[in-house]
Amino acid sequence: MKSNHPTKQSKLRSNQNNYQNDHSSTQSLIRRTGRFVYALACSLIILFSLAAQAQTLPLGSWQSHFPVNRMVSVTQNANEVFYAGEQMILILDKAERSISRLDKVSGLTQVGIRIIKHHPERDLLLVAYSDGNLDIVEGNTITNIADIQRYTLITDKSIHHIHFYDSLAYLSCSFGLVELDLNKYEVKNTYQTDNFAVNASNVRNDTIYMSTDEGIFQGNPNINLSDFTNWIPHEATQNLPFAYYSNAMEYFDNRLFADVNDTLMFYNGNAWQHYENIDAARDDTTIRPKFYNENNTIQYLEAMPNGERLVMTTNSGITPIFPGGYYFLFGTSEFINAPQQAVGEGETIYIANINSGAVILDAFSFSKLGANAPFSTNMYRINIVNNEVWATGGGVNASWQSLFRSDGVSRLKDGIWEVYNPLTRADLAGIFDMMPVVVHPTNGKTYIGSYRSGLVELDGESLTLYDNSNSTLASPPLDPSTVRVTGLAFDNENNLWISNYEATDPISVLRNDGSWEKYFLPSASAQIADMAIDPLGNKWIVVARGSEGVAVFNENVENPNYRILTTNNSELPNNDVNCLAVDRSGNVWVGTQEGTVVFECGGQMFTDGCLGRRVIVEEDDFGDYLLRTENVTAIAVDGADRKWFGTNNGIFVQSPNGEETVLRFTESNSPLPNDEIIDIAINDATGEVFIATTDGLVAYRSDATGGSDIHAEHVYAFPNPVRPSYDGPIAIKGLVENANVKITDISGTMIFETTALGGQAIWDGRDYNGRRAASGVYLVFSSNSDGLETLATKLVIIN
Repeated sequence: MKSNHPTKQSKLRSNQNNYQNDHSSTQSLIRRTGRFVYALACSLIILFSLAAQAQTLPLGSWQSHFPVNRMVSVTQNANEVFYAGEQMILILDKAERSISRLDKVSGLTQVGIRIIKHHPERDLLLVAYSDGNLDIVEGNTITNIADIQRYTLITDKSIHHIHFYDSLAYLSCSFGLVELDLNKYEVKNTYQTDNFAVNASNVRNDTIYMSTDEGIFQGNPNINLSDFTNWIPHEATQNLPFAYYSNAMEYFDNRLFADVNDTLMFYNGNAWQHYENIDAARDDTTIRPKFYNENNTIQYLEAMPNGERLVMTTNSGITPIFPGGYYFLFGTSEFINAPQQAVGEGETIYIANINSGAVILDAFSFSKLGANAPFSTNMYRINIVNNEVWATGGGVNASWQSLFRSDGVSRLKDGIWEVYNPLTRADLAGIFDMMPVVVHPTNGKTYIGSYRSGLVELDGESLTLYDNSNSTLASPPLDPSTVRVTGLAFDNENNLWISNYEATDPISVLRNDGSWEKYFLPSASAQIADMAIDPLGNKWIVVARGSEGVAVFNENVENPNYRILTTNNSELPNNDVNCLAVDRSGNVWVGTQEGTVVFECGGQMFTDGCLGRRVIVEEDDFGDYLLRTENVTAIAVDGADRKWFGTNNGIFVQSPNGEETVLRFTESNSPLPNDEIIDIAINDATGEVFIATTDGLVAYRSDATGGSDIHAEHVYAFPNPVRPSYDGPIAIKGLVENANVKITDISGTMIFETTALGGQAIWDGRDYNGRRAASGVYLVFSSNSDGLETLATKLVIIN
């Protein structure tokens, strides 16, 4: 388990964001008389802008949209506080109260953060992930150490605690204690226990102490500690129980403290003693023999840098303890909700909460860091209309049983996220598992399907709920307490079509005039889900369970007006269908657990001759069906008609006909949080591709945008001007769809020609010979399919 050199170094890039703080009155923690008073001052929420920005994301760049309401760890240095969520780290400047962030987009190796710790002397941040992987952040450099992660003999590689001693980091792990050399970036020693976890450690006078699931142990480094029998257990003869566990350990007030069966004790060098305490919230100064919280678990102990207080974190509160035994208890509230860790300095305590996020306690005044971000990492569907991104947070399990998520739906508009769920709107209380979401093409109303409660209509501040009492939506015969909406799609007449899961008549439509109708779907399961509508008005519907793959229905077609597509009567490779998408030619792409198939049937959909086609991809003189071995979970079509396929192994971007791979994204070659793709949606206006994974949402700026039959009112190039320091792609946006684009110098000499990707053309700033274009003004000419050419825009290059 040794590494002779770092496995990864990358530059850390952090974007500073505004941090707003409204000051409230606070009370002094310690009265001049030395007595303590427990009185809660007013609280506030501090909002800051993180992931989402109003400006356009540069071409080829990534952006994370991770929530911050789940914090798992916190640490600090003299100037900054580091709050860790599972997907990213927030960095709070103590003086300026500004925020920056650190995540996989800005250089971290992965997601799944378990614990972080700052080394005050070395000024480095050690980041430990749930799989044992490590990142060391020093200045602008991130170094990855994967020794523990690669250790194949251990299954559970969780790291529970980090303790620094000189140039060593002691990592308390599920399998033992790891000694990491911070000078050589390698594991120096590994001390495995007898199959139980080490929860914390501390080193005093070269003696190593461990808090474990089987009690407290100490080891002398002068003997062979790799043999666990050489570790000395602290036992009943030292004033300890015969059987006990210990979760936390810290050195404070010149004593080694640890929890023993969730009672706070300290070690005097020979035996353990209960820490006497005085409750500062009471009027008396009675000394109590045991320091503990009944029914609470002591999770973490952290001494303040100046030794002024010991901060004890339990599963239901925060307790600052002063030398001499005085303490305060801050119990569960909206600010302290499932705390994981807490650190402090002076009268300020910084708290990482698994439910309520990042919290600051200034004396007795609480503040919470609220984020410009989606509500959670839970994602089901993304829909983008009129430059607004909607993402739902509900879901079902593999058996289509409700997950009872109340995450609601989040909207990104003009760079700002807004959350709609019971925490922000009381009228959404009791509405669980919001799944499909669509926006009306003309009036802007948003419709969200709930797997429990029916159809939610949001119209500004107004909310209407459609269920079996006021619409044609119905309950499953075997579950009359629910109304399940699993698919939504608008047709070209602005009628909203609805998949009503397990209803007797599973297809409903809310007409544009407000009327409702329902339809029976013969010869198919009523367990229907996602829906897409092609230009001819055919409703393509995923059959979620059973032996039927896809149902196609059109109420305006004479009998037969439906068709059930399976492996028996089509080219479907598998009846387990996950997703559908209609491309810019009107063809329908279907994703299954064994690849994809495209239906190019046009008006022949309801004839037996429409079988679909499996695309063949040729590589190295060998042909195979497109994504034959992949579970295709999502399909999106960009402005250039390229197909973005999400799978359990990342993203495949294919040419319009599917035969050529254009791009390939995985968690190992991109900032994707992981390779399990849930959904993909593309903003035609900007080319941004929003990707939902099981670890949250990210966006990628593609080189294709949506086009139209005519040029936009303002065609423009960016960056413009192109300055000497810039050597990236130049985008010309707002063109007619798939336009022929020519770029000339001011004298009319053509130096570049290309075809737009949808409504956007890309130029690398070089001429036909590969030379960087000279300084000057350049003209961009664009022509449509009829050959009508027009001057689109001008751009300036400065060398």
